[in-house]
This record gives sequence, structure tokens and C-alpha cells, in this order.
Amino acid sequence: MTATQTAEPSEGLLLPGLDGTNPLGFLAAVGLLRVVSEIGARDMVRLCWESARGTWLPRLTGHGIASVDFPNVVTDQLKNMPRDCWVIDKKLPFDRLKFREHLIKKQHAASGESRVAADLLAALGVDIASKGGSAFIDTALRMVRSGDAQGQGFLHYAHEIIQQATLEEVRHALFERWVFRPAGSPLRLAPEEAKSYAYRADDPKTEKPESVRGANFLALVGLPFFPIVPRPSSAATVGFRKTAKRNDPAFVWPIWNRPLSASLVKSLLTLSWPTTDDGRREATERGISAVYQSDQFRPSTYYKNFTPARRIV
Repeated sequence: MTATQTAEPSEGLLLPGLDGTNPLGFLAAVGLLRVVSEIGARDMVRLCWESARGTWLPRLTGHGIASVDFPNVVTDQLKNMPRDCWVIDKKLPFDRLKFREHLIKKQHAASGESRVAADLLAALGVDIASKGGSAFIDTALRMVRSGDAQGQGFLHYAHEIIQQATLEEVRHALFERWVFRPAGSPLRLAPEEAKSYAYRADDPKTEKPESVRGANFLALVGLPFFPIVPRPSSAATVGFRKTAKRNDPAFVWPIWNRPLSASLVKSLLTLSWPTTDDGRREATERGISAVYQSDQFRPSTYYKNFTPARRIV
């Protein structure tokens, strides 16, 4: 299916592969908005969500948007994006002083590739030491172990995804029903990637991990929408909040019905969403159709997964 077959130019471009009730689907949609906004006029491309096929699907709007072969354009753009942040180290987090050195270097440049790299670094971590170690506090979206016996972790997996993702995998993520295929670098951002022992006749450890690589590819580009904010004694990743029942924070995201630019979406994601009647009314007035939450849980000491999302507003 091509972009021109999906919608007429006057209607924008509907993306039936990206399920807004799936954390990975939402992250991929935000990543797509970010990269498309970088290609053209920043505030001319907009994103909203529509109720369709029993879920929420994203629609991109903007002049001539539906005539663009997005999988091809986006893949070319992403393949040429700055990669120095992905090769600073293989794991995440790493030594705090090493992180600070790269952060200062990029922050001195206010535009161009250095600006993009600085935004990405701000989404990978913050220059605050983690408890009991020399590393910094890193993103709550790092669901994989900090590093294996070879020192490979989130950054190694991310770089591998960027290098290996194909045009067809991006097209599949955007326009088709997702099929989870064996891949060596899953980021555990989709609830479907959780492999638990209960009700199984075999050991899930013996199976190769499965993911939708094209969606992970787009989600990595959307990371700068979720920077890490320092707090008096810690830090928090935008889009996450603590819950009373779990030690790990929950991921909370809104579904909006009005076309918004990348800059407005980035601001929207910083808001909190009370579940009281007043909070629901305020969300509705802001054009929010729903708010979803996925909790984090730990199937082992080293990994985290998302639970299936539930609607909270």
C-alpha cells in the first residue's frame, strides 16, 4: 500500500499501522511527526488522532502531505541523521563524566546537527548521578538491561536498529497490521514483547526476541519529545508518573483530536492528566479525546516491560 492509496490530499494521510493505544504505536507516531517536521516547514505538518477500526489511528495533515511517499522519504532522512549520540557508548547509562563532556560540547552549538544531538542527549539522560554509582540517571524508556556481559545495552541496540531497518519494515509499521518478527535488538516498548512463563509449555528464554523494527526505528527518533527533567534529589522522564502500586513509573500519553504541530505536541506531553471529573473536563476542553496508561513491570532483574494500556481519562 502506498501513501497515495491511503487518503486524498485534502484529507491528509491516515496511518493504519500505528495503534494509539499501544505505547510503541504512540511513540512511533510522535517520531514520525518529528522527522516529517524537520523535512518541511516545522509548523506546517500536523498530527491528530481519529477513532477508527476499534482504536485510535494517527492522521498527518499539511499541504501535499498525502502525495508524499513517506516510508521512502522518512527512511532516507533517518539514515542520514547524526549518529554520534548512538555510538558514545554501547550501554545506557554510562560514566557520568563522559556523558557531561558530550552534553556540554553539543549544548555550545545552537543549531544544525549539534542541536539535534543535544536534544537527543537530553532525552537519554540528565547530569545527575544515579544512586550508588558513577553513572547518570537515564530515560525511563530504557526497558532493556543497562549492559550485558559484552557491555551492550540500549545504545548498541538503537544503533543496530538504525543501521538495519529497511524501507519495507518502515512501510509495514506505518500501513499494515503489525507482525512481530525475530530481531536481535528489541527495545521492549510494546506490551506484545513480554514473554512470561505462565501458561506456556516451553521456556521463553530459548526463543529469539521478536519486535516490529520499523516502529522501533521511528520511536527512537521521537525520543527528544521525552526529555529528562531534574528534580531536587532525582529526575523524571516526561510522560512518566509514579504510581502507588509499583516502584517503576507508568507511561501516560494523551490522544488529541485537533491537528497539532510538533512544537505543540512536545508541550502537550509535559502536562499531567488528573482522573477527577474536573481533570476530565479540562482534558476535553483542550481537545483531548482520551488518556492511556501503561505500567512498567519487571519479568526479571534486568528487564522491564509495559503492560497493555488502559484508558484513564
